Amino acid sequence: MPNLVNSSQFIVNRYSKSLVLLLFIVSGLLFPVQAQTSPLEKAQNDYNFQTSQYKDAHDKYATARSEYLTFKTALSKDKAYQETKNYLIQVDLLYKTFLALVQENTNSLNWDSANVSKIESNNILTTETSFFDDNQKKVLAAQTLEELPPLAKDLKDHVTQSTNLKLNKTLATAEIVQSKSLLFDFNTLSATLDSSVKNKLQEGNTQSVFLNWATENANIKTLASQKVQFAQSEFAKSTTQNMDTATLNNIADSAQSIKVDLQRSVNLFEELLRLI
Repeated sequence: MPNLVNSSQFIVNRYSKSLVLLLFIVSGLLFPVQAQTSPLEKAQNDYNFQTSQYKDAHDKYATARSEYLTFKTALSKDKAYQETKNYLIQVDLLYKTFLALVQENTNSLNWDSANVSKIESNNILTTETSFFDDNQKKVLAAQTLEELPPLAKDLKDHVTQSTNLKLNKTLATAEIVQSKSLLFDFNTLSATLDSSVKNKLQEGNTQSVFLNWATENANIKTLASQKVQFAQSEFAKSTTQNMDTATLNNIADSAQSIKVDLQRSVNLFEELLRLI
């Protein structure tokens, strides 16, 4: 019986960093936080709950498997069948709630300034969810222990050869969209404040703080724009629905760096507003 805990936990750990980045928009960088529970928060709660269900099912599966391999009785075999079946169902549900979480992450983003189509990401998530729906039906229909290992292998192969790679592409797309959206908002606000600074300088105000603000703000804009361009160049390496993990990590790291740069601008904006 293949042990799927490694592949399933691999997905949870591997995307945890990206999920934190994607969820950052909810916490409020240039965006208000809503007090009411959002679809994204509900999806996160559903995923957290399913993670605990999965862990419980895995523990019971591991115990039942060990007892069957030790005693080889009809009762221990039936117990192994029941727990293995439930475990595989929980694995399917775990992936489905994760896909739903990724979907709500993409829904929470502003795609208007991204020049990227949301259709491909939606299609990937829909197709992958359908696979886990179908796999769950096959597991539910299984009546003997012997029927389950082939289903487990099919699941593991699909996750390795399809799900992981397509989720890489979907998450990378979301990183690009969010980064460009944040940069667009920064540029919009920055342009307004730049105009105020220019007016101050034209009025003969020679305070060095205004000149230093302008150059610091320009530096942030340049750095963030360069990092967006780098992320886009990395994204362009993937010409299919698949993306390798290294490319996703490069894009995610760049997106995180962009957020750090733009976070600096919040303090600069607040400082300037006090001065003008």
